[in-house]
Order: sequence, then structure tokens, then C-alpha cells
Amino acid sequence: MKKVLTLTAALIIFSAGSLLAGWQGIMNSGSPIDTGADERAKTPDVAFDGQGNAIAIFQQTEGAVKRLYARYWNGSSWSLMNNGNPIDNGNAQAVYRPYLSFDSQGNAIVVFPQDTATNKRLFARKWDGTEWKLWTPSGWQTFVDTTTTPGESIDPGIDQTVSHPIISFDYPKNAAYIIYPKYDLDSLKFRLFAVRLEGSNWEAWTTDGWQVFVDTTTTPLEYVDAGINISAFHSSIAFDSNNNAILVFDQYDQPYARRWDGTDWRIWTSNGWQVFVDTDTTPAQPIDLGMGLGTNYPSPSISFDSQDNAIVAFVQSDGSNDRIYAGRWDGTNWKIWTSNGWQVFVDTTTTPGEPIDTGISQHANRPSIGFDAGDNAIVVFEQDDGTNYRIYAAKYDGTDWSVMNGGYPIDTGINQDAMQPEIGFDHQGNAILVFAQDDVTTRERIYANRYAFLPLPSGATLTPEAYQVVYGTSGTSVEIDVSTSPIKGAKISIPADAFVGIAGLTISSVNNLPRVAGITPIGEAVDFAPSGLLFASGKETTITLPYTDAELVQNNITADQLGLFYYNPTTGKWEAVAGATVNKRNRVVSGNVSHLSLYILGASLPGLDNVKVYPNPYKPGSGGLFDASGISFVGLAGETKIKIYNIAGELVLEQDNNEYPDYEWNIRNKKGKKVASGVYIYLITNDRGNKKIGKFTIVK
Repeated sequence: MKKVLTLTAALIIFSAGSLLAGWQGIMNSGSPIDTGADERAKTPDVAFDGQGNAIAIFQQTEGAVKRLYARYWNGSSWSLMNNGNPIDNGNAQAVYRPYLSFDSQGNAIVVFPQDTATNKRLFARKWDGTEWKLWTPSGWQTFVDTTTTPGESIDPGIDQTVSHPIISFDYPKNAAYIIYPKYDLDSLKFRLFAVRLEGSNWEAWTTDGWQVFVDTTTTPLEYVDAGINISAFHSSIAFDSNNNAILVFDQYDQPYARRWDGTDWRIWTSNGWQVFVDTDTTPAQPIDLGMGLGTNYPSPSISFDSQDNAIVAFVQSDGSNDRIYAGRWDGTNWKIWTSNGWQVFVDTTTTPGEPIDTGISQHANRPSIGFDAGDNAIVVFEQDDGTNYRIYAAKYDGTDWSVMNGGYPIDTGINQDAMQPEIGFDHQGNAILVFAQDDVTTRERIYANRYAFLPLPSGATLTPEAYQVVYGTSGTSVEIDVSTSPIKGAKISIPADAFVGIAGLTISSVNNLPRVAGITPIGEAVDFAPSGLLFASGKETTITLPYTDAELVQNNITADQLGLFYYNPTTGKWEAVAGATVNKRNRVVSGNVSHLSLYILGASLPGLDNVKVYPNPYKPGSGGLFDASGISFVGLAGETKIKIYNIAGELVLEQDNNEYPDYEWNIRNKKGKKVASGVYIYLITNDRGNKKIGKFTIVK
């Protein structure tokens, strides 16, 4: 799991019913995001900085050796980093599974095992916003060559093999915590160890806490696993808003948990979190389903929501196949997902776990989890579809788990093996998924898919999906024509090969839509999802929405005034679709668009030229034409602001008016006191850049 850069308290959290979210399709126009060389690429990872930029790392074969490379996403395109050169330690030896994370300053550290003359050791590179620096005996250095700037391993102690490192940051201190399995000569197993970089020194977790490593006698290392003499490999770590960390890992074919509380690594036991003493005094308790059916690699992945609840996705056998399950830390206890929701585990009969994968009775593996800004948990994973392993996604919306994208894969759509998914979220709840997938020559290449999180207008919610269809790259066009109310007649026509991959397309009507600024809305607003999905160049889709004669009469407009508008969540405004056409015979409006969004029919409101202010002069109590309860501003268009000044130029009142089309002033100033007789100046502006200035007189 990649921790979002900004603090949890700073995240914008939206209600689950107010989202336009979905998978946008394969990035980079469907091409791989690796080096571009026709060589095998594997084990990708991805993380975001605080500006919405991302780095994806991966290993790719150079000759006969796997090297480490990086790509940079600037919000619109991918580019190779380091001039296309590897970002490993430069010794031209094989690199193994790397891992990446950003600190709060936008610096990234990638940790990776790499072969040396004797063993695989753990090395680190740092992206400082300008270049990749290598950790050397002299600290972070610009890499020159292996003689001038030799990389120094960051795993202290004996010269033994390291595997599967992970990294995360404690943001207030910007301390990097690295957990890694290393072959241990005492237990003759792979055991979990920890190092951290706080400031300029690497410290190791020892029997006396965090220490700058000297030697195995002076600063003996201490395990951070379950304490049992069994190999531990895969792990995942996440920090909550108080910067306590939970580390989950597989050992003895089951997932366990440790918690860093700022002082010690505590182990989860039947008595809660305990300072580890030994396996008899403080025996670790697994956080799985208790079925006694392990799998070789539970591969747990953990992430926290905005309320400091953690969800862990992990692999466990159901007796026939490895499946994806979920556990949840609610601040008090670990619970498992069952057919009755989250339950404290009792036994396999009372609280049987329920898989959260596709439901296919096939092997599933390698979950990776994160939360979007709506506090929805998104888990990506690989699962066998009976022919190949494909990449899928499941979502927990706070109530239930569901398979995303209509239950179809979110990989390239090629019927080839897809593996090793990793997901990273930015601070706005958008995500990038990276994965390896075989191409037609059976070479693994690295691809990326993007998950877009977009808020609906404030207060609006989506109805249950009216229509759902799967659309891929088969070369055939797709047309969806809704035949049921309340959006009967809404239609989307998509040309062949409009995007790469497979997408579950949905059409939904929208409830509780607030006042639509700048237009007179007609009929229902319709969400064509996944919102934000971009189509290939020259592959625009056609959106069609219906209207009725009764709606035109009710709103006092003509068909010729109608247009098609889409909601821009970035600006919070409705924008016109250029070139939309009205078919009066069929009573529909159609427009060609390059992306999916929330659409509505409407007529553009006039400017402020027709605004009338009366009575003028205003003579309260006169009983005649110029008497009224106040002064009315009629014909306002858009989100307006009214400012009233006296003849001396002093501001008497400033009023925002977001209710079309009228506003009545009660002749009181901003302090609530009635104003005196005299001449007053008004200035009216709106959100469309219109302005009107005039004057009126009050006579008492």
C-alpha cells in the first residue's frame, strides 16, 4: 500500500453516493509504459507525490540481466526517467522486486535487492525532484560509476540474501521505514528485519530499539515477524493519522500483524497488542479466517481509511483454490469479512469468511489495496479466468464488497496472462494501477490503468445503474439505448476501438441535483460512466438525450435554444458541448464528446442586460405604483453578486444570489438597519463574467 502524501486530516472525503468514479482504460494510448524495448518487464510498483505526479518503477531485461527503470507521470503523459538509464546501483547485476514511496516533501525512495559478488543485498535510490541519487558510504550521491560512487547496502549484518522489501514514511518526521526478509543463519530461515532512515542515518531495529548498526554483537538485530522459526516473505505496512503503523506479513502460510506505536513493535495476540517476549508468553495470533487452510503466500496488503480503520486483503485457500479475503482493524479488534458483514472470528462454522474476489472458483493472488477520497477501499488482484490470469478490482463502499468494471478484467483486454498488480492513490482519490501482462509474443510488458475519482455536484446522488454493458477492443461499435424511465431515450454510440482494454459502462440518472448555474435545465441529468474515460484521438462518442414538448412549455423556451452540457468537477460548472444538434422530429439533442461525464439538456441563460430593478423611485408607504415591500432585482442570470453603494461610494450591502431569477432587497444595510432616503448605485455581476451598473432612488 502506498500512503497518500498529504495527512489524512487534509483529505477531502466525499459521501459514497456523490461520486463519479471508475476505470478510465489503459494509459499511454494502450502502449506499455516500460522502456519500450522488446524485452521482458516485471514487478512494477507506483506511488504519487503531493502534486498528482506519479513514478512507476519496474525491472526489465537488459541483455540477459534484469535492471531497474523508472517512468514519470506528469498528469498528462509518461516519460522515461534518468535519460532511460537504469536507476539501480549501477553494478550491471540482476535486480529483484523493488518498492517505492514518497515523503511529504515530494522526494521518493526506492528500495530493491540486487545481486552482488556474493548475495542479493538491499540498496536504495532517492528521487529529489531533479535526479536519482544512490545511497553510498558517503550518503546520497549522484551516481558516477561503481568506483567513484559505489552503492552501499542498507541491510546491516551478515552477508546473506535479501528479498521482497517494502517502504513507507512517517510523515511528521519524514522517516522512511523499510521492512525486508533476509536469510538468517541462526534460524536458517528468511526472517523479517527493519531499518529506518531518519535524517541522514540508517538505523536498524535491535534488541535495544533503533540503533545505528555497529556489528551483530554490539547492536544485535531483532526480528519484527511473529517470532516463530518459519520463513516470512511478503509484508505490507501503513501508517494511521497518529503515525502508528501496522505491519502485516505472511509466516507459516498465514498472515500476522505487528504494530509500531512509536516505542515498540507489538505483536497481535489473543490478548490484543502485546510487547513480544517469546512464543510461549506472547504467542502471535493470525489475522486470517482460522480455517487452518494456509497458502504458500498469503501476500497481505493493508491500507487505512480516513477514520483510521484498516483493511487487509490477503490470500487463503478455500480448500480447493486460493481466494482473496479481507480483514479489518476497527481500532479495537480484528474482524473478518463474512456473508453477514464484518465479524469477530469465532470459528469456521459461526463466522465463515467470504471471498471478495470475482467469485470464480479459480486461483486468485497478489492483492494490492488503497482508499479513494470517498473512503471506498479498492483492491486489485490477479485471478485465473480458466484460461489466463487476469487483473480484476473489488470495491468496499462501506456496506458491501462488489467486483468493479462489471466483473470484467481491468487489464489490456488481451487474452494473455496479466500479473503483479500494484495500485497507488493520489491525495484527490485518483489512482494508477500498474501490472505486467504478456503481449502476443508472450513477453511480459508493463501497462497502466487509471481510476478516476470525481465528485458529483453537492447533494446529488446516483440512482441504481439503469444499464450496464461491457465494451472492449473487438473492433465493433457499441450503442446503448435506454428504454426505461426515468431516462428513457438516453443513448450513447461508441465507435470501434475507442479505448484500450475493457470497461463496464453504466448509464444512471441523478437524484437531488442542485440548481444548475448558467442554464435552464431540461429533463433528467444522466451519468455516463466511468466518468473521465477518455477516447482515442478521432474516436469521439455520441451522447443523445431526450426532451418533451411539455418541458419546453413549462420552462418557456424553444427547441432551438436547447444545448447539451457536461459537468466539469474541477470547476464545479456546466459547460456546453460544442456543435450539439437538435432533432425536433425525434425530440432529442445529440453531441460528440471525447470523454464520459455527467450530461444534461438545457438552454443557456441570458446575460444581465434584461435585469430590471423596481420600483424606481421607491416610495414606501405611499400606497401607489412606487410602493412595495422592497426593491426587486428581476431577471438575474447565473450565480449573481449584488453590491449596493450610497452616493458617497460607501458599500451599503453585498448579497450573493444563487437562486434564479429574482431577489428582493428589504432596504436594510449589512448591519440590518433601514437605510435613509437618497440615490443609490447598484453593481450586479455573475459567474459568467456579465456586469450591469445602474441607480435607483429611495424617497421616504
